[in-house]
Amino acid sequence: MNRLLGWVAWLGTLRKQAIPPHILLLVVCLSGFSWGLGNYLEARLNGGRAEVLPQRQLLEQGAPQSFIEITGTVLADGQVSGPDHTIFLPLLDEAEKIVTYVRLPESGERPKAGVTYRLNGMIGFVSPELESKIPQDQAGMRFNRNQYLYFGQRPADARWAAAAMLISLLASWPLLVTWFGHYIVFQTRASTHAAAQQLGKIRASGRFYKGKKERQRFLEAPAELSPVDQGWELKLEEGWTAHFAGPENIRAGSLYLGPQERPALRFEALEKTRQKRQSFVLTFEGPAELQLALERLTSSSEKP
Repeated sequence: MNRLLGWVAWLGTLRKQAIPPHILLLVVCLSGFSWGLGNYLEARLNGGRAEVLPQRQLLEQGAPQSFIEITGTVLADGQVSGPDHTIFLPLLDEAEKIVTYVRLPESGERPKAGVTYRLNGMIGFVSPELESKIPQDQAGMRFNRNQYLYFGQRPADARWAAAAMLISLLASWPLLVTWFGHYIVFQTRASTHAAAQQLGKIRASGRFYKGKKERQRFLEAPAELSPVDQGWELKLEEGWTAHFAGPENIRAGSLYLGPQERPALRFEALEKTRQKRQSFVLTFEGPAELQLALERLTSSSEKP
């Protein structure tokens, strides 16, 4: 599981893009869940059957559900071309003198003009382009300029809708876990190796500061760990630093990021620049370097 989360956390290295990948994928998951929830509820309404609706109610009050059935006579004139090889035909409720447009495929058998039909489908909302083609009210007839009926369309099967919700939730879980964890996937493990002579190359993750106002969170940035008066300094490139004394809750383990599993230390400390307690993660070239850092940090935290 940590390897999976590590690959998801790797997206954090791309978070400075115009649209961060985590945000984009979460939007996709949210869209999938919303689609599934909407279709599931729609499929459960009225036992999955179309709601028989007078055109007057559709025009003046709207519909209680998206899957409806209306009755009317197809007019000979007023056909409008639609997108994706579809057409819109005017359907007249002769008693109420109300016209609702029906969208259907351009090819195939069409309803015949002058014949009365009962048609069911999903409600669609009239676009500005379609609205500009719908005639103004005339000869005592009112035209529905808000909704149209998409003939033959129906809600997705409730089982598919539930599956879409479940998949969206499962897909969003690692995204949320790594996002709220600041893209850090750490697993605690005991360190039993002999200590190295030097720390070697270190990478650091956490919040760093520059001057009095600037702050930024870094992920696996090259760093230098040095002892200073009454504490330690973590220094990155371009002047970003963090100062702390007496690290606490020091844990050895591994950090997962993409295909890499690196020996790591995680600890908490009071950052002196802003006087705020925060967490840091340091990774090393090998377990021997980790052991050396562990011994140094542990010994400094135990000093009175």
